[in-house]
Amino acid sequence: MTDFDVVEKVESLFKETLKKYKMLDAPRRVGVATSGGSDSVALLLLFDRFKNDLGVKLVVLHFDHALRETSVRDRDFVENLADRLGLEFVWTRKNVKSEAEQKKLSVEEAARRSRYKWFDELVDAGSMDCVATGHNMDDQAETVIYRVLRGTGPDGLAAIEPIGMDGRVIRPLLGIRKQLLEQYVRARGYSFVVDETNFAVSFVRNRIRREIVPIFEQINPRAVESLARLAEIGFELKKWLKKKSDEMLDACVVRGDEDTLLLDRNKILALDEFEQICMLRRALERVVGDPFGYAYQDYKKVVELIVNSDSFSWDVGRGVKVEMSTDVVRIGSEKGEINEEKILKISGVGNYEFPEIGLKVSLKLRPVKSSKDAERYEGLSALLDADRTEFPLYVRFYRKGDRFFPLGSPGEKSLADFFTGAKIPRFLRKKIPLLISSDEIVWVVGYRVSHVFRVTQKTKTALELVAELYPPPPPPPPEES
Repeated sequence: MTDFDVVEKVESLFKETLKKYKMLDAPRRVGVATSGGSDSVALLLLFDRFKNDLGVKLVVLHFDHALRETSVRDRDFVENLADRLGLEFVWTRKNVKSEAEQKKLSVEEAARRSRYKWFDELVDAGSMDCVATGHNMDDQAETVIYRVLRGTGPDGLAAIEPIGMDGRVIRPLLGIRKQLLEQYVRARGYSFVVDETNFAVSFVRNRIRREIVPIFEQINPRAVESLARLAEIGFELKKWLKKKSDEMLDACVVRGDEDTLLLDRNKILALDEFEQICMLRRALERVVGDPFGYAYQDYKKVVELIVNSDSFSWDVGRGVKVEMSTDVVRIGSEKGEINEEKILKISGVGNYEFPEIGLKVSLKLRPVKSSKDAERYEGLSALLDADRTEFPLYVRFYRKGDRFFPLGSPGEKSLADFFTGAKIPRFLRKKIPLLISSDEIVWVVGYRVSHVFRVTQKTKTALELVAELYPPPPPPPPEES
């Protein structure tokens, strides 16, 4: 293949990938991650050649991992290349080995996390819209092998995705072999540096590249292309699974906010086991933000607990707990828990907001024409006899020994029995605000008012209460007959 053929083929594949995955639908400021190796240099040369056609402004990015003495040489090489192309150069340095030791990670994983954290920070700061990396087809094949050897599911076969981090990272070279990229750089009259650690078999990926891939190619000379094609299929399968898992999760959600989901156990049981695992994985992703740190066995364990237990509580790691009670499954972060000993004062009518417990409440007096006026109030609104309700009122949470006379009930009962009869999960009971007057429970907010403070035919003036909980409570149970 002549230099002209190499250049034409690489540039065609580059533009084809950008178009296929809609990586640059609008003019953008693109950071080009450049280590100095052949892949990243080829990436930079490609973007520089087509920057006007693409309508992008380029910034050359370099991350020094401080892993070897020659890293300064690499930084100088990239800076000189950026200067030759007339492009802005931005770099940073981090002791990745120290980071790996502190966080008990492999050096490779610590380096990857550090790089992507930096990319994320640059995009967050508005320095650029996305970062392009030089991952190529050989990297893709090696990643597929690595994940299969470690143990992976359908999602993992997607390996290196064309677009990552919600569009913040793009990888336009995944359809091009490494050898072809080296030829492209030379055909354009440029050079690149060689990272000597690429030859160290102490790194797992290097062993895969130097020892395992050649064996595969002995069996199938186009093994790398086949593995990359598997990754492409895996990427499409991952998108489909995510869509289906979201649909199943949405059907099971009783209530949700940014760090907690309540799920209907009976709807989960209606799914088959693999569907349950996929749905649960998406639930944890919604709560945590990503699936890192969880394995297939973790999801399977939670599914087994949901299927076989009446109730349970299990810490799945990363500050997340999965609990089940009365056929409701809670998946939630433990951060920002309500202080259950908190007592808040309401001195009179007016509007009050208590952000520390997620409660807003308004109180006003109104005349009563009939005791039936109270029938229009339920859930997060209530109507009480103003003469029976004594200020100041207090808001607190459940205490052992609390008793309550629910409206419509034949008599007083323990609040715990009320919660049980109303099928309120144990993990929610200490999070439901209680309105107190003269040491008596006036209103279990969102559920039931007290029979003692009800509006009767003798009531002349009522106290109207309208509350807002964020997030709102599950639907209240029907009143007892």
